[in-house]
Amino acid sequence: MSEEVTALKLASGEEIISRVVTRSEETIVLDRPNMIGLHGTKDGVAIQLMPWMASNQDGEITIFTNHIVGETKPDAELEKGYLSRTSSIALI
Repeated sequence: MSEEVTALKLASGEEIISRVVTRSEETIVLDRPNMIGLHGTKDGVAIQLMPWMASNQDGEITIFTNHIVGETKPDAELEKGYLSRTSSIALI
């Protein structure tokens, strides 16, 4: 499996972060994608991560690339938070 972590903006408006398992011209297979959400706090806005598909059993999800409108390397802190959340390793 690739260790590449990517952030995707989908045509539905959702933004997700995930490890990339494989990619082709038509599909991208992701491992344990998390949806990126924003929520208000007393100090402003905070980023929240949650599983993108709660019903996913094995962790891998295939997305057709025609549903992706943007892709970027995530911010280092966001990537660290995602990796900590989806593995048993606590990153400092």
